[in-house]
Amino acid sequence: MESIISIAVFQLICPQAKIHPTSVRILGVTANKLPLIGEVSLMVHSKEHRLVPIHFLIAKSSPCKLGLTAIRELNHRVSLHTNFMSNMHTHLQHMVVKCSNNTGGMNVQPVKLEVDGEPIFLKQRVIPYGQRDGVLQALEKMEREGTITLVTSSTWAKPIVIAIQSDGKILRICGDYRLTLNPRLRKCAATTMEPEDFMKALHGSTCFSKIDLADAYLQISLAPTCRQFTTINTSWGLYQYNFLPFGLHTSSGIFQAAIDEVIRGLDGVLPYQDYVIVFGTTKAEHDDRLLKLLEWFAIKNVSIRASKCMFSSPELEFLGFTVDTQRCRPDPSRFRPLTELESPRDQNQLTSIMGCP
Repeated sequence: MESIISIAVFQLICPQAKIHPTSVRILGVTANKLPLIGEVSLMVHSKEHRLVPIHFLIAKSSPCKLGLTAIRELNHRVSLHTNFMSNMHTHLQHMVVKCSNNTGGMNVQPVKLEVDGEPIFLKQRVIPYGQRDGVLQALEKMEREGTITLVTSSTWAKPIVIAIQSDGKILRICGDYRLTLNPRLRKCAATTMEPEDFMKALHGSTCFSKIDLADAYLQISLAPTCRQFTTINTSWGLYQYNFLPFGLHTSSGIFQAAIDEVIRGLDGVLPYQDYVIVFGTTKAEHDDRLLKLLEWFAIKNVSIRASKCMFSSPELEFLGFTVDTQRCRPDPSRFRPLTELESPRDQNQLTSIMGCP
């Protein structure tokens, strides 16, 4: 019997551990497959004060189970890190799962796009044959989720831009607004904090969480009168966005203002685009702030992506910096290409490294 923990519990007890792909398949008595994210090996304290390596499968959602092999290795006396889960931590886990399942967009005022100029209608672009099925599936998924709506006609239209993952799968579809809507869209003020101010606010903190906001802009509803501006032209017809799309030069500022409004009044919480940072001078203070944030997210119907979140960590890697209880320093990985670079052997290699013409 395998040992299994849910991704929500995993992120709470050991957010720094690396999850590896798994080939294990688990079927229930009804032949339903348990969705697995990966596997990880963790060092678990036994009651005899021994460190025992235990192999866990990470499930999208599942009760935590300790396998027979792990029980034997622990001499039938199990003392997992999960036994620290007080009522507050149990509630935290519940709120993480609840916010991960939120759909339909944030409970905020729908956005109105202010546009100057005449409508522009551009024809569709030819999609490579090998990508057609993936694009169609992505559009159908967006339509099922209510992100876009098929329309019969529009005075505005622009072709689509396709973002492809390294494995060839469709990552995201958005409109190419560069020549149509963006030049005619009134700009809005940006309220994003400067990285230096952000890091200064974290000074003195000892515990951090990083919350990933799922789909970012697509959580902000568009006013019905503005949806025609976002129409995309595809091989399968015209679609209007019901939510704030990627590709608009105002989307970043609009989203930042919306999330600023959502978390207004909460202590120890800083938003930065599609991330929200929670911090505290003690773990108890941090946990209290995190719980209040998640409870408020549940009320405001804010959706998070638990698999990309980090919970209750003694250090935070963000915006190219690493912050801990002692200091804020540049992330070493940013300099790795330079520190691991071979020494130049001639003048051409030297000028290339220095960026000289």
